[in-house]
Amino acid sequence: INELNNVNHVLVIGVGLGYHIKGIVRKYPNMQFSIFEPNLQVLHAFLNFFDLSEIKEKNLINVFHSLEDIVNVEKLLRLVIKSSTMAIFPTALRMDKEKIEQVIFYIKDQLNDKKFNLLTDVTFQMRWTQNSILNLAEVVQTPNLFLHTKAVSYLKGASVILVSAGPSLDLEIENLKKIKKDRSAYIFAVGSAVNTLIANEIMPDALFSYDPTEKNANVVQKIKELQLPIPLIFGSSIGYEVLQNYPGPKVHFFMNQDSISTNIVSSEQSNIVADAPSVAAVTLNILCQMDVRHIILVGQNLGLVNRMVYSSGIEYATQSVDTTDSSSYIETSDVLGNTMLTTNGFMQMKEAMEGIIAYYPSKVINTTFGGAHINNTEYITLSDVMETILTKTDVVANDIFSGKTGYKIDEVKERYSELENSFDVLYSTFEKLLKIHAEIVNSFEKGIISKSENLFVQFDNNFSKVEQSVFFLRVIAPITRAQYKELVARSYEVNYEKVPRKKIDKFIEVYTPYLRAMYVTLIQVQDIFGQLKNSITYKEVFK
Repeated sequence: INELNNVNHVLVIGVGLGYHIKGIVRKYPNMQFSIFEPNLQVLHAFLNFFDLSEIKEKNLINVFHSLEDIVNVEKLLRLVIKSSTMAIFPTALRMDKEKIEQVIFYIKDQLNDKKFNLLTDVTFQMRWTQNSILNLAEVVQTPNLFLHTKAVSYLKGASVILVSAGPSLDLEIENLKKIKKDRSAYIFAVGSAVNTLIANEIMPDALFSYDPTEKNANVVQKIKELQLPIPLIFGSSIGYEVLQNYPGPKVHFFMNQDSISTNIVSSEQSNIVADAPSVAAVTLNILCQMDVRHIILVGQNLGLVNRMVYSSGIEYATQSVDTTDSSSYIETSDVLGNTMLTTNGFMQMKEAMEGIIAYYPSKVINTTFGGAHINNTEYITLSDVMETILTKTDVVANDIFSGKTGYKIDEVKERYSELENSFDVLYSTFEKLLKIHAEIVNSFEKGIISKSENLFVQFDNNFSKVEQSVFFLRVIAPITRAQYKELVARSYEVNYEKVPRKKIDKFIEVYTPYLRAMYVTLIQVQDIFGQLKNSITYKEVFK
């Protein structure tokens, strides 16, 4: 009890008669609680004995006896991340150790996912929107994979080789050369695998790419140097550097992280592809949506093979790793049931693929020798697949990705103009917000709080206008998504506080960081839109 000075929330596991809870409440009256009691009879006895009114209503987050009873998982996890500890009643641990471990494991697992998602948001939130803005003209000029090409009709019922850059790809080069020669299946490279194929003089039927980072340009560097006409099937929020001076045909698909193109370019219903931890998972999703009959995975190791991570021919990536630090690696089963080393990152990719495979009827065959086992796939060697499934030749169409954009340029220009006008309105309202915020802060510092309620009303009205703005919804909120989520999650703390001085203090703590983030973002996006307008592609489209 004496060690809770820096804690805001306690997850009490095991209640007994609640004396330990009373002790915490007495010493820390503002402490927030979640209570887990795995034994239902003990929980009933506790609720009959303990007066829950001793804990302030706003401070009691959850009372549950199983995972299914948790009322607000998000709120519980947010508190655990922020500042929390567990108080485990020893008797409960002896009586229900398995249930308690299950809850603790669940919370840790959810926290890992939440931290991964938060890290993803923080890492990519600016790049996603920056790319979507700078790629706008490219998207307008190129055909949509689902709307404007023959891919949907040609790939339905077809067989596709999905080639990834795992070490086992090197073992299948001769088989892939034969498949390419016989034209017995489409060969689609994902990400860096294209460079292994190029190094072995195999031209894939397409390269699929979606990575928003600047480093993604390395993947297509060799294609640009050699001026290879490999069709690029790209996600609309791809790193804009990839598209610059790309020599082959380009075809786009909309990504769910793109809030620009999907609202400006087309009012037609086109498939929007969900983001995923790997380009293989994104491409798998697309192929499943197109009702491909056989999706044949090659080089999908999702782990280490003799300390190797990548196939050969990828000059910009470290191919082997040092496994002496075992804390960086975990074990999983390979396609033959043997134990192999992998990483949490690879496991995220594997789970994403498994979720897609479970949802669609397409048959997914994993030919990756030494690859991680992927649920709902069948392991068959590629040579056996060639003998039993890829028995027909000349089934690959040359014009599968040919097509012209079908977007109406006048409508695109009109919607783009609306977005620009929305920026002007938003900026004006934001300036009012900053003035009101400054007045609240200055009054607080001078000890004047009589005007606070009126100022809060003004602030709320103007902040609501900002949140409803088209430019905020499509540009600012996506760029500041991590900070905005934090603001929304904590705004209740301001509303709950009834003591005026404490309310102002909480308001400054919660809203000031977001206003700063928004100010910086507004400056940055003006520069990004300036880059778009200066691009040759923009001038060609919006002339």
